[in-house]
Amino acid sequence: MNKVVKGEGYLMFDDFLHQDELLAIQLYLQFENYFLVHSQGWSKSWRMNDGEPLASMSYMYSLLTEKTTLNDNVILQGIHILSVKISTISARLRDFLGADWNAFSLTTFLYPAGSGLGWHEDDGQYKGAYIFYAHPQWKPDWGGELFITHQSVNPSAGLPEQIYQASEEVLRMSGITGGAVGPEFGWTLRERNIFDDGIGTFISPKPNRLVIVKPEYSHCIKKVDVSAGDNPRCSIAGFFHIN
Repeated sequence: MNKVVKGEGYLMFDDFLHQDELLAIQLYLQFENYFLVHSQGWSKSWRMNDGEPLASMSYMYSLLTEKTTLNDNVILQGIHILSVKISTISARLRDFLGADWNAFSLTTFLYPAGSGLGWHEDDGQYKGAYIFYAHPQWKPDWGGELFITHQSVNPSAGLPEQIYQASEEVLRMSGITGGAVGPEFGWTLRERNIFDDGIGTFISPKPNRLVIVKPEYSHCIKKVDVSAGDNPRCSIAGFFHIN
């Protein structure tokens, strides 16, 4: 790790893996199985115009057992390389995110040209999230940057202002008590916060870079530009799970 940067809402590590480890991860990811994120219906983490990213199955690493698992099967190679490396900086991550987590998930995402992920905050049930960039090269004109706001937001940031201010009777009539937010009609609290503040940080998807993001900060993935051609934005991402 040649460079460590701590900013508002994020912590970044460059040259995170040794070159042999990175090459092994890249080889492994070429043979991973992927599916469209909407293959089983609309996954509302992505908006309808966010394109068609692909995802792998989700793995889990436990600091208690020091094992990476998939459906209770122990994984000893491949993605386990990243699990072990992240575990070596767990003390530093707990200083940044808080100490009440002992596991994290790992999922590979491929973002082809035209795909991205709109503004959002990570679910409050997690202590934070991370993104590791695994593609072999990435040019500045190819897009796919991670954008992070400079101000934290409240847990209801994804709700439209009008609905957030609605009476209990309106909410009762809707029959909705929770779940993933779908189309966002009108200005949301998140959009108002981003627009009114108007500043933030962008982080390029530089290969071998690890970024940690606190859950209360809005962030997004800008769409991969057509100039990327057939070079997908390849990342391993996951959440830190509370005890």
